[in-house]
Amino acid sequence: GFCSPESSSDLIRHVYFHCYHTKLKQWGLQALQSQSDVSHCQLDFQSRNIIPEIPENFLCLWEYCERSFDNPEWFYRHVEDHSFCSEYKAAGKENRVVLCGWKDCDCSFKGRCKLREHLRSHTQEKVVACPTCGGMFANNTKFFDHIRRQTALDQQRFQCSHCSKRFATERLLRDHMRNHVNHYKCPLCDMTCPLPSSLRNHIRFRHSEERPFKCEYCDYSCKNLIDLRKHLDTHSKEPAYRCEFETCSFTARSLCSIKLHYRKVHEVGRLQSPLLLCALSQ
Repeated sequence: GFCSPESSSDLIRHVYFHCYHTKLKQWGLQALQSQSDVSHCQLDFQSRNIIPEIPENFLCLWEYCERSFDNPEWFYRHVEDHSFCSEYKAAGKENRVVLCGWKDCDCSFKGRCKLREHLRSHTQEKVVACPTCGGMFANNTKFFDHIRRQTALDQQRFQCSHCSKRFATERLLRDHMRNHVNHYKCPLCDMTCPLPSSLRNHIRFRHSEERPFKCEYCDYSCKNLIDLRKHLDTHSKEPAYRCEFETCSFTARSLCSIKLHYRKVHEVGRLQSPLLLCALSQ
């Protein structure tokens, strides 16, 4: 059937997502052409242009941000900018980690590349789509798995020893085996984790009353460094950071916001978004 958005803003958001989806399908076609051992999707091609409903704008939940976008590509690149300027913090005597600043997230990573991968779990960004059925995936591996799962039964040589189900590749079998083994269940709720360390982190942040991060100005304490940094701002009425560019009076409550401001306003070549220019020129 035909798409029928309820308002002009819904229509704009819907069309932007169609453009994004079409680009992902083109990347999917290129990925397939580069893999001689992967066949084509056998699902119904009539669904290739169907996209999910997008009832609201895309909202950035990075600390102090909450910017809103009707274009998914602008949203994803904006969130990526946050990862580029996220600062490293000490984690022990020699190790340093970069923190995820997303709302209610306590994750930390050894490098910004891993942080950017992690942020896709918050934004639900996809990087490739099946050119046949339109399904979207977070990486090429999951896209190829989508096709390999459609392999004829007589060609699925790897069998599960627990339930006898068959798979086209050994890696698909290993992924399936995780449903049978190595699940660590939380004793306090229904949450299951793939690793003991994941379970420990879950219990610490969801069930423990321990609040090791303490404010030096009052009795406030919390479970993570991000919440403490937000609280410390309440002790100061003045913005914590000011733009050092001559004649600029911009101020912000986080260093990340200052860095983003500088890159977008003062750095050469950052006055306009490349994505915006590309969209308008077509």
